[in-house]
Amino acid sequence: MPLNVKPYASDLIIAALALALGALYIAAAGGGFPLDDSWIHQTYGRNLAQYGEWAFTPSIPSTASTSPLYTVLLAAGYWLRVPFQIWTHGLGIAALALTGIIGARLAQQALPEHPRAGIVCGLALVGAWHLLWAAGAGMETMLFGMWTLVVIWLAWRQLRAASASQPPRSAVGWGAGFGVGSGLMTLTRAEGVLLGGLV
Repeated sequence: MPLNVKPYASDLIIAALALALGALYIAAAGGGFPLDDSWIHQTYGRNLAQYGEWAFTPSIPSTASTSPLYTVLLAAGYWLRVPFQIWTHGLGIAALALTGIIGARLAQQALPEHPRAGIVCGLALVGAWHLLWAAGAGMETMLFGMWTLVVIWLAWRQLRAASASQPPRSAVGWGAGFGVGSGLMTLTRAEGVLLGGLV
């Protein structure tokens, strides 16, 4: 891979910047969540962990959670007894870091003649104010953005191999990976099924 910075070193740089900027933003914003929907997600996650119910109000099952995967991830934090703000912001920052790393991979594939394209793209993604906001908002938005890039990256890898006349990747392995990625994206936000279908 024609990079002046080795891929794993650039991953660490991107992840470190995501952690630093994410923590700075969250501290500057007071550590809370800016939207009512953030607290709705917390309530569903807490009730799933404490009562084993998919409900906003205990004993009254409901389907108002728009992100089943995010609800389960939040519930995991409650099960582990990690303070919910730390857990939720940690999920957001992890998704931001992975978005930057996957974006770097996509840039390397799209612009192989530019050796620094990957790291520049990755750093730009984790430094974008709207993605920092999404990472700290306590919503599923950053996770959905991450899964979107994962699905695109999987598709590009397969197309690149086919266009370069490389030995084809296992159709079963690629199909399974793509299916899992598309499924997780759709469980994060239902409209993810549209991108999976288009790909």
